[in-house]
Amino acid sequence: MRKMSLKKIYITLFYVLSKNKRVDNILLKINDKNNRLLKVLSTHSYELRAALYGEGDIRLSNDPDINVNYRWPVDGNIIWAEVPCFSIQAMLPFKEKNILELGCANGWYYREFYSNLNNVNYIGCDLSEETIKEANVKLAIKEKKNKKSYNAHFMVADMCLDMPKSNKGFTNVLWFASMCMFTKEQRSRIFLQIVDRLDGEKGILSGSGVVRDKNRKQWGYYIGLLDSEEALREELAEYFENIYISKNSTNDVLFFMASNGTLPCYNEK
Repeated sequence: MRKMSLKKIYITLFYVLSKNKRVDNILLKINDKNNRLLKVLSTHSYELRAALYGEGDIRLSNDPDINVNYRWPVDGNIIWAEVPCFSIQAMLPFKEKNILELGCANGWYYREFYSNLNNVNYIGCDLSEETIKEANVKLAIKEKKNKKSYNAHFMVADMCLDMPKSNKGFTNVLWFASMCMFTKEQRSRIFLQIVDRLDGEKGILSGSGVVRDKNRKQWGYYIGLLDSEEALREELAEYFENIYISKNSTNDVLFFMASNGTLPCYNEK
């Protein structure tokens, strides 16, 4: 009987506190502070990330929040924001944006960023059936919530063998996180397909690669790490006339744009 009474007291107290906005805000701030501390700790510790998120040599988790917040071992990293900002910059020259994203995972970047742009036709592909299924489910939820249909499609595809095509040709091909999961030889086959699928000389490839760092452990999936910025430029120059490379200020990521036409704001050879 006494236990039941205590239970009722707890339930009543919880209900009262949940209705108190001031208390709720305090709890949210405490939670946010703990989350920030966890991110700082986890970004500096490969072992801690592996224990908390199942991220070892083979990363078990496909959770996008983990992917964008914890995978880079540098405090204060904002790679999750830089990727869409950089890729959207490459989309600006085109009134109608015909986009192919390679290694789209569960479609987080499309749902949160690219779907907000006007005149977007989008195809996202990934080798994982599980993440593509999740991408389609979450897109359906977004469409239901917003009561609109998006011109987007997610599909399973092996980009080494045969990546998706477009009748018009793609204005933009996006190839970010998964680039260094392929060897240089595999990338050469992929680059040939990208050139074939881009819209004539106008289309732009934008993406990022990771430079090899001998001083720390890097993901086992990254079998095609880059030796340097110069090595990336040489690799891209075999397929594209104009190349722009920007080094990320907080880690070993190199962002790049490449095209056989004019690049937005940049036009380096």
